[in-house]
Amino acid sequence: MFTANTSSASTNDYEEENTLEMDNQTMLFERNKDNTSLLLSEWQQSKLKELEDRGVQCILNMSLWLTNEKDLKDGTYCNATWDNVYCWPPTPGGETVIRPCSEILRETDNTVAHHINGNAIRVCLDNGTWLWGNWTNYNECADSYEEYVRAAADEQQLVKAVQYILLIGSIVSLACLSIALFIFYYFKCLRCDRVTVHVHLMIALFLRSSLLIVITEPFIFNRTKHYRNGDWICKVVLSLNLYSTVASINWMFIQGVYLHGKLTTNVFDKGTPFRVYYAVGWVLPLALIGIYAITMEIYHPVQCWKDYSERSEIWILLGPMIVALLANLLFLINIMRILLTKVQRAIAFSDIEQFRRAVKATFILFPLLGINNLLFLYNPGGEFNKYFVIFNTLFGSTQGISVSILYCFVCKDVRDAIRRSYQRFLIRRSANSMRPCRSHVVHVGNEGMLPLSVATGSFPTQISFCKEPEERHESSVEMNALDEKL
Repeated sequence: MFTANTSSASTNDYEEENTLEMDNQTMLFERNKDNTSLLLSEWQQSKLKELEDRGVQCILNMSLWLTNEKDLKDGTYCNATWDNVYCWPPTPGGETVIRPCSEILRETDNTVAHHINGNAIRVCLDNGTWLWGNWTNYNECADSYEEYVRAAADEQQLVKAVQYILLIGSIVSLACLSIALFIFYYFKCLRCDRVTVHVHLMIALFLRSSLLIVITEPFIFNRTKHYRNGDWICKVVLSLNLYSTVASINWMFIQGVYLHGKLTTNVFDKGTPFRVYYAVGWVLPLALIGIYAITMEIYHPVQCWKDYSERSEIWILLGPMIVALLANLLFLINIMRILLTKVQRAIAFSDIEQFRRAVKATFILFPLLGINNLLFLYNPGGEFNKYFVIFNTLFGSTQGISVSILYCFVCKDVRDAIRRSYQRFLIRRSANSMRPCRSHVVHVGNEGMLPLSVATGSFPTQISFCKEPEERHESSVEMNALDEKL
């Protein structure tokens, strides 16, 4: 406690007239750091011995403030105090000091401070002593901090779940895409313009799944040496990941253009413009990534472009992607209109099969054109954030699985080609297991090896251990026919 009297004529008189909590004895305290000399009481001296550096700074600053304060009102004041967390200023008796928790924590942990709400409170009694002694009411801060810790723990669990979903989904997608690409490469009878478009989409998704594995794997296995240790390596990996994302969206857009053109116009009668497709699918994303990387290096040259997704430069990539997805949505609406017209005719003729196929086609086109990505453009946050992040991650990491299944594994042409190849394999295996035809021979002195019929003087029909010529001919015809079909 001290008493302020504003009638003092000078700063020295003012300091001498202040009565501090312990007594009026003072000493000169030398601070070597900034060469500041302050008169400190025995109470302040005893407190200095118990304080850490920030506490010392608190007492010194408040003493300096008392010395230089010209507008100090008359009355009884509570002493400046350091409660091991915050420096509380001298406060007139009967007043309450309120400080935001975020302001208090900013001095100790600035990364956490902006997440903490509420206020800390100290009450100065009329007699110039602090209520509760040196204890500060941090209840609101503590409650908010506990809530933040729980939220941070939940967020950490969510991040871990997302990492596992990304890794597992990407590995399975990579396996499915590898099988699908092998099938389309091996069976030449499947090659056509439509399959070529499918293959390029699968290659883009293959690249994206591979990069997601590279990005996620170090965090799953807690490796200390990974791509983030080097700035330029991290930026290259990030750029490749963004490139594969833009390329996959662009090839989905090309899928929409191709299907819509086949259903509505004859624009491709003279041949599919694959040069345009390659430019849109592979070259355009490369140009966008180049512009994005240069822009980020100019305006955000930090380690691995930290928080890149929260900056406005990301719209260099998001803008074209959203335009492509919206165009696909328009294509889907028009395709559905055409299908509904056919459905009405099917219902009129009681053709249930046509109706079923139309509905199935609509459901298949929805994910294959990437329309589901439009559902995750906006994060509602709050209690829905967890579900948004999980479903967004799930759809994103398993897109290669859905494309492989719908474009390859369940395709009738693919199943027919595999079945014919398997039948041909069985026929060839059966043919290879047959031994060549031969007659029994016997050794007859110096005459060497003679057929049994010659040695015995009789000429029975030769015994054959393989199929008859007619059967072999039929097998050969069947294999040739299968070869012609393939």
